[in-house]
Amino acid sequence: MLSHRLHIPVEIDYVGAHRTHPRYPDEWIVSARILSPDYEYGGMVETSVHYAMAARATFVARISDARSPALSILCYQGGADLDDTVWRHFPRHDEGEVRSVIAGYKTF
Repeated sequence: MLSHRLHIPVEIDYVGAHRTHPRYPDEWIVSARILSPDYEYGGMVETSVHYAMAARATFVARISDARSPALSILCYQGGADLDDTVWRHFPRHDEGEVRSVIAGYKTF
């Protein structure tokens, strides 16, 4: 919905691998790949990849962790266009930044 609101044609592809070890709990390694149209050659091209940082036992939990940074970056890129939308309170951060901020909102 956010990419549609910002007029950014993207697809999100989640890639996961289940890891097991006899001494450690099972975990999932998951990444959220952001794909954009390649207008020159056709098809889709990977524009960014976001990884889940915390160890989780399920694929669904890791997807949630991996998509959060992607959402923060889209909110940052949307900037003022999102100030009067439901996304105004979502954390925002520039790609490569570790710290997120929540943008202020207007009060009446």
